[in-house]
Amino acid sequence: MAQTTAEIGYGIKFKRGDGAETEVFTELGELIDITPPALATDDIDASHHGSPNAGKEYIAGMIEPGEIALTIVHVPGDAANTQLNSDQLDRQSRNWQIEYVKGGNTVVDTYYGYVKSNTPTTPLNDRMTSEVVIKVAKLDPQRTITPVA
Repeated sequence: MAQTTAEIGYGIKFKRGDGAETEVFTELGELIDITPPALATDDIDASHHGSPNAGKEYIAGMIEPGEIALTIVHVPGDAANTQLNSDQLDRQSRNWQIEYVKGGNTVVDTYYGYVKSNTPTTPLNDRMTSEVVIKVAKLDPQRTITPVA
């Protein structure tokens, strides 16, 4: 049996684009967990009176680009949470990046979206966190792979 190629997620970074012509991306807070967006295709009912065996028929519809869900350390008033709150109130889409280091390469996925929610949690006896959701605004993911120097 071949040796596994599995890797742990340690070292992943989440970055916010500044929207400038030569865009600069800045790491956003202390990342704990992240779930990249999952594409979902709508099911369109294409059934008709002559559908075989009186069964439903479907065709693929439009693709939902999904959401990025992440958990960061919540520090009230810190730069990351202040920026996320400002971005949500501005209601403007921007570029966001998920950066992986894998097998000697840096893999960067870039998505265009807006802050949908930023929900802090303040438990009695654990670290404070924020659950952040970035709604991907259009289906145009970009991936770049760069060898680590």
